[in-house]
Amino acid sequence: MSCFAIPDQICQRLNSVAARFFWGQKNEERRIHWKSWRKLCIPKKDRGMGFRDLSLFNQAMLAKQACRILQNGTTLLARSLKARYFPRSDILLASKAHNPSFVWKSLLVGRDLLLEGLAWRVGDRTRIRIGRDAWLPDGRENFRPARVNEQWADLKVVDLLLDN
Repeated sequence: MSCFAIPDQICQRLNSVAARFFWGQKNEERRIHWKSWRKLCIPKKDRGMGFRDLSLFNQAMLAKQACRILQNGTTLLARSLKARYFPRSDILLASKAHNPSFVWKSLLVGRDLLLEGLAWRVGDRTRIRIGRDAWLPDGRENFRPARVNEQWADLKVVDLLLDN
């Protein structure tokens, strides 16, 4: 699950098998479902049963792989993917490419999820583009780019600081 995007139909069938097992259903016999599958997937700490939605779990595992490639670009996998799919950038800016492998298409699914929750740590302020990169908190635990004119969108945060 951490290397390949499992098709939604397969995830739904596996979820269905788990639900039937939980309800004790045998063959075509029907049982009463006292709660929806969605509610059974709520974590135990939030008073749910803690079942995992396999589609979401698969997406999270792929995001974890994309994060590993982003953080450690010296592994054999990261270097080979970089040479083929993003030679002049990093995985965050990579595109689907022409005739991509199934592994690469799967990693892009995880990368897209990663981008939804990814935020910059400002650090030395030389890499963050103020109008393009999500670096300002929006008050809801998310980050967004600064709203600036297009001509200033590529300025770096360090350009905003005054030298004393």
